Amino acid sequence: MDKSGERSGDICTRAATNGAVVVDVSGSTVYIRPQNDKAALKMADDICANTKLNVKRVQIAAPHKDLNGWTRVRASAADLLAAIANA
Repeated sequence: MDKSGERSGDICTRAATNGAVVVDVSGSTVYIRPQNDKAALKMADDICANTKLNVKRVQIAAPHKDLNGWTRVRASAADLLAAIANA
């Protein structure tokens, strides 16, 4: 959020088991940015299963584990906004 300036509708979870909390979110589209691991992919599946909203998965550039790791190394605001646009 700090790099891209995009701050509307963000939800942060600290555990992959929290995917079901998205069920009560209102709006039209949810963008998820899961970590690049098995547990996070399950969380993404849980979000899709528990909401009727349009869900888009933002791909975190490999070999980075998560969005934070990607931004620490090289992701620019343009990279982040392009990943959102391509979700």
